[in-house]
Amino acid sequence: MLARGALTKRFIELFRKIDCGAHAHAIIMASVELSTRLLNTVYWSLGTLATVTALLIGFGWFANFRVYERDKGAMRTELLTEIGAERSRISDDLRTKHDQLAVDLTEGLGLTPADEY
Repeated sequence: MLARGALTKRFIELFRKIDCGAHAHAIIMASVELSTRLLNTVYWSLGTLATVTALLIGFGWFANFRVYERDKGAMRTELLTEIGAERSRISDDLRTKHDQLAVDLTEGLGLTPADEY
């Protein structure tokens, strides 16, 4: 595949070989120059568009990463709070049931609190 500049040079060489008169030759050269300028503008625009797109994607990724880290920290804090509350509730339930079992066992055996030790 020929490079852009080599293709333009090849095009110009082919039209120099054709004997079509000075007026036609000038028109052809002007159209080649116009198309070259147009292609340069298109390439520049596409390059700018690709750069802006890459910057926006990079910024979106960075912002999303920061939000993700913040949400992850908030979820961790909430989960630890819930685990602590559930642990306290279970501990209180176990303590209450243990005390109730001790009372039931003491009453079932006919012991008094002083006889336990």
